Amino acid sequence: MQNSVKPFSYLFVCISLLCYGAIAYAFPRSDFWYLITCFNVLFGAYYYFLKQEQEYSEKEILITAIAFRVLLIASIPSLSDDFYRYLWDGALVLKGINPFAYTPTEAINLGLMEDAVLYQQMNSPDYFSVYPPTNQLVFALSAVGGSYKISLLILKTLAIAADIGTLFLITQISQHFKQGNRPILIYGLNPLVILEFSGNVHSEVFMVFFIALFIALFIKKRNMLSGASLAFAICSKLIPVLILPLLIVKIGWKNGLKLIVTTLAVCTLLFLPLLSAETLNAHKGLSLYFNHFEFYGAIYQIGKLLDGYVVNGFGIGVKLIGLALIGLIYLKRPIVSTQELLQSSLFLFTVYFLFSSTIHPWYIAALVFYGAFTSLNFVLVWTYLTVFTYITYQTETYEQNKWVLWIQFFIVSFFLIKELILVNWKKKPSLYNL
Repeated sequence: MQNSVKPFSYLFVCISLLCYGAIAYAFPRSDFWYLITCFNVLFGAYYYFLKQEQEYSEKEILITAIAFRVLLIASIPSLSDDFYRYLWDGALVLKGINPFAYTPTEAINLGLMEDAVLYQQMNSPDYFSVYPPTNQLVFALSAVGGSYKISLLILKTLAIAADIGTLFLITQISQHFKQGNRPILIYGLNPLVILEFSGNVHSEVFMVFFIALFIALFIKKRNMLSGASLAFAICSKLIPVLILPLLIVKIGWKNGLKLIVTTLAVCTLLFLPLLSAETLNAHKGLSLYFNHFEFYGAIYQIGKLLDGYVVNGFGIGVKLIGLALIGLIYLKRPIVSTQELLQSSLFLFTVYFLFSSTIHPWYIAALVFYGAFTSLNFVLVWTYLTVFTYITYQTETYEQNKWVLWIQFFIVSFFLIKELILVNWKKKPSLYNL
């Protein structure tokens, strides 16, 4: 690192550590203005790091990224209470009870569980679990701690270890693509990724780790192992199943089908221990979740607003448009490089989220991995703007601020369309050259 850059870099690292500590240990999520002030400082430092990317070594970036994550290990998540449900499900698994069999309220009423702390704190006691097998395994390992505080510490340790694992996998992938340190800088120091994955321990952190492992094995042509890794990713969060058709486009029907069959076979093995009549309750949980929790989905809100006023069924039309766009991504062009596979995956998940009713900030954090290997910046803009949705927690009923929602949506859409025009119309490369 050049001498002129070092003092400012150290200063920004120290300021970032203070802000991460303040968010994790000092401020409740209802203190929106404290939160957004800290986030603005963190993203300001992040912007500085990105502008000075040529001055940092891989070792310096990794040390800084790991330090930011480890700082959060002892904190109780302040921006999400999902971890209570994680630990609840894990405790059920340890008791030999299928986590999809009962809602928490039913388990309490039947005397199957007695953990009042977890039950009283979770936000969905009357909903069935929606978390697939990989997550349930992680939750069970965490619940071994007994008390929820020790179990939470185990859960955070596993989440931070997974995210650090992703960092090292990114370094391997970027070396293969000859992209230098930019991908690890983009992902490793992104404030939303750090706070949502290592701070709030959202289960997407495990999905991203297995996606990174899938890509690292895929570029080495280890198709069987990469298929197994993709299966673990799907069994962390079902959305990576959208990648499967892209594999046929990338490596052809014969090899693509082999990899897909491997992936689906491993998925089946992972689901087997949980398969029963009660497993269908997970579908009920997902249905209730998406019908009850509507968060940020701007295009969905258009359909909901106009449905019945302009054209009946407009909301359904919005969803069909989303599906059509996903289909176009599959059919657009052959995928030559693994980088193009990552870019197509980024577009797939972007369309999926834009046309969904529920888009939490940690969903966008997961997109940073795919975007890190392209020259597209709309995801980074999105990671900053999505933080403003936390203004929702200022109200007791968690009512969204429509102005915040629409401003975010139009800014992100502007950057996305602008970059797509540069890529497709002016034929500028969207990927780093091999």
